[in-house]
Amino acid sequence: MNNSKNKFTVTVGIPAYNEEANIARTLRAVLSQTHGNFILERIVILSDGSTDKTVEIAKTIGEKNPLVTVFADPRRHGKFFRLSQLYLLNTSDILITLDADLLIDDQKFFEKLLWKFRNPEVVIIGANSQPLPGRTFAEKIFVAGEMWWYEARKSYQGGGNIYNSTGACFAFRKNFSKQINIPYGTVNDQHIIFFETLRLGKKYCFAHDALLYYRAPTNFRDFLIHIRRLNRREDLIGEKYAFNAEKEFFLPRWNKIQAVLKIVFLSPFFGSLSLILHFAFHFITIESDEDTHSSALWEIPHSTKKI
Repeated sequence: MNNSKNKFTVTVGIPAYNEEANIARTLRAVLSQTHGNFILERIVILSDGSTDKTVEIAKTIGEKNPLVTVFADPRRHGKFFRLSQLYLLNTSDILITLDADLLIDDQKFFEKLLWKFRNPEVVIIGANSQPLPGRTFAEKIFVAGEMWWYEARKSYQGGGNIYNSTGACFAFRKNFSKQINIPYGTVNDQHIIFFETLRLGKKYCFAHDALLYYRAPTNFRDFLIHIRRLNRREDLIGEKYAFNAEKEFFLPRWNKIQAVLKIVFLSPFFGSLSLILHFAFHFITIESDEDTHSSALWEIPHSTKKI
């Protein structure tokens, strides 16, 4: 911490794969943040084998702002690999990892995210990622589903549950992040990060008021891709951790019932359709052809990139 100003030093790390449509907006949002409780030292973009103009756009911004550093690797390894690199590269008090395909419309977003670090026992904080309003008929159904699921999970265990570990944006204390071990081939890095927090004897903190936004799938094909990824439980979980990792996926039935009643009241039509879709997929086995590729290189739901 910068003792003279009593502020945290911060590095922002952004793994990016073919984010030409979003990277400039995301960098502008980071650079426009107010610095009430932190000093921004560095913004690091790690291109994970991008084949579009992601690197070119990021470097153009970096030429005008010395805080921005771009590393362009022509090989695609997966997000887990780039996160591990960021943990090693970071020298600031706090490392913030941020997906590139998000909308931050609050200039105090980082301040709100970092606020809980005033407690020295807090080592990790997750932001609150919410879906943007739906634009297509299908997207409105998916957004209603996201909203009832958020209502079910938001306050369970004070917010410090695995479902609030979404992976969109985390803030880590430096020493803690350097102890995190994400196994090779991990797809749902957000689950592993949550379990690593428990393994290291710490608690996951959720910043309800640190809001940022993402685009839900706008068609059923991308929805299937999205569901396949989220429903995948890492094979290593059962073997890696001494505690019962599976129990962390428990969510009380009453939480779900209350959430269902609320979303159906607020959005009777799309809320009801989202519930029908949810229960339909609960009984359907969704097959994937991802086994033909490296397990970390998931298929991209392209409609979610159009913020």
